[in-house]
Amino acid sequence: LMERGASLDLRDPSTGNTPLHALISKGRVIAAQDVVRAGADASLTNDRGETPAAAARRRRMDEEFVSFLEHAAAAAAAKRLAEAEAKAREREEYR
Repeated sequence: LMERGASLDLRDPSTGNTPLHALISKGRVIAAQDVVRAGADASLTNDRGETPAAAARRRRMDEEFVSFLEHAAAAAAAKRLAEAEAKAREREEYR
């Protein structure tokens, strides 16, 4: 699916789960890591307010994997912040 351009952050309308949440719920650690490395946003929450890292921790998955997800979430959040700041600067330049 990734090779065909599927959205890595598409949400299930009934749960708010992303493909990353779904992989974690099925215990698919390697596939989840692959999806994150391909660009999935690990900071997105589902309708319960649960990040993928929180879901993995709740399922008692390996702490190293949880840490990987937490770092990926922090990087995704930092990227969004940098993009928002760049847009704000761009708007200021056009005033």
